[in-house]
Amino acid sequence: MKKTRLLLFCLLIASLAVATACGGNPVKKDLESYFKDAFPAIKQLDEDIVISYGKVVGEDFRQNTLFEDALRDELIPAVEDFLDYIHSVTPATQDVQDAHAKIADGIERQYEAYSIMLGAIASKNYDRINDANAKLRDAAVDKTAYIDALKALADEHGVDLPGSSSAPDPGEVDPDGEDPVDVPPTGDQKPLVFPLIDAHTGYVEATLGEFSEFLDRMFSYYDTDYPESDMIRFFGAGHDGYGYALDVRYETAGDGEESGGEETITLFEIVSMVVSEVPESGGFLFSPEETLEYLYDNFAQ
Repeated sequence: MKKTRLLLFCLLIASLAVATACGGNPVKKDLESYFKDAFPAIKQLDEDIVISYGKVVGEDFRQNTLFEDALRDELIPAVEDFLDYIHSVTPATQDVQDAHAKIADGIERQYEAYSIMLGAIASKNYDRINDANAKLRDAAVDKTAYIDALKALADEHGVDLPGSSSAPDPGEVDPDGEDPVDVPPTGDQKPLVFPLIDAHTGYVEATLGEFSEFLDRMFSYYDTDYPESDMIRFFGAGHDGYGYALDVRYETAGDGEESGGEETITLFEIVSMVVSEVPESGGFLFSPEETLEYLYDNFAQ
């Protein structure tokens, strides 16, 4: 009888050991699955919306309907689809569910903010833009909390957090219909010039180096717009977490015969820069001297 009890006890211990080995770390397994499937899609959808928003946020909505049309026809439907995807993701463990809930809260607030903006512009009740901005600030807090929660879980369970360690912020709108990014550069704002050295070296400034490499050092991601025929606007998120917008004028030479019908760009010239605490939000227009000092201090090669 004693031998039978001992045998049963040993079998029970062995079964528990096998079950533990098979179960492993459920949070780690869930987190790895989340990072593989859900997180890259969430990050990409968020960045796509922020970039689309950045293209129109500088428009004067008191003078034209570009911002209003984008909110109604593009941004709000995109956020609705984003929310549908977020709600379709169902992590298996409570820890990952709690982290995922933070991005759901953030995008819900972003949706509310866009909806308030659209209503405010349609009704010309521009004071409500401030309410929308408050929602956007809350959304930014939720997005930061989401990344922080995932980082904490990743560190605790020995999992690498893929991609960027920060999420784009939805930004804010000036209730007066103005945005610092849209302050037109004046003719004497010429702090930095990247002339074409040769076809192999490219456009080079002595301290900041080759133009495309300088942009890569400055931005973690960016988009472009063309506010004027000879101007390119680069705007997006910096590696340091700040938002940047550069208005860059370019000059061309020749009639295009030697380059197959295309004019040759001879230089890029940075004529204005806006820096904001978070990407795609209203920021501060730097003077030419401040721009020169800031870029040399932070992005020299």
